[in-house]
Amino acid sequence: MRVSVRPANIQGRPLKTAVREKLPASVGMLKFFEHRFHPLQRNVRIATLTDEKDGTAPALLPDLIDAEVLWLDGDYIVIRGQELIDGQFFGQTWDVWVY
Repeated sequence: MRVSVRPANIQGRPLKTAVREKLPASVGMLKFFEHRFHPLQRNVRIATLTDEKDGTAPALLPDLIDAEVLWLDGDYIVIRGQELIDGQFFGQTWDVWVY
């Protein structure tokens, strides 16, 4: 589905709402699936945001690992998970708006 996403954290640290709203949103195709994640040696739910024109291009944001939907209301979704950045896991939440 075509969405606009704003992350709520940077390296696990929450951004203030005013700062978060000023950041440009990433627009792309949201995919939510289960996949074998070798660093954890188990299957995990992954949320990924890819370029809407080229689904094979690298993700626009780091994937959310162990992703779960916290809130779904009309065209607004909140998804929580963990990002893997430079070998470290950080908590992350995405504010998602569906087009």
